[in-house]
Amino acid sequence: MKTIEKDAFNELKKLTKINLPEGLETIGDHAFKDTNLKTVSIPSTVTNIGKDAFAGTDIPYIVVPDNATADASGAGTLVFHQNLTQEDVTKASEWKDVSANILVIPPEVTGIHEDVSEVSNTVTHIVFPTDAWIKTTSSLQKVSKPKV
Repeated sequence: MKTIEKDAFNELKKLTKINLPEGLETIGDHAFKDTNLKTVSIPSTVTNIGKDAFAGTDIPYIVVPDNATADASGAGTLVFHQNLTQEDVTKASEWKDVSANILVIPPEVTGIHEDVSEVSNTVTHIVFPTDAWIKTTSSLQKVSKPKV
């Protein structure tokens, strides 16, 4: 299967768990909107996630492959790339559920680009996964265990 079509599982309340296969490339608009999914693992082959694909679910965040585009507008779900980008941090730091000014980067994020420097004024602490790496122009540097 390469595509999950638009509205494929929209409002299917009995859907609580899904295993997306490697080889999947596209998740259509509203594909899982208003289902009872709690988590989802996006395969590395996915390159496009449509508008509001996971809106109305209980999924707090999704981590997408670096080459994927995800229209998260109004999705109700934070979107992070495997290698954290400035756009990821900016969107996440403005997220309504960032409580106590702490932004927690999910453990599925495996790298951090060196240009991740701007954070919203509301975020005072960022917690990185313990095995994250920062990509610099000349090398990779391991992130120290965070102090919050």
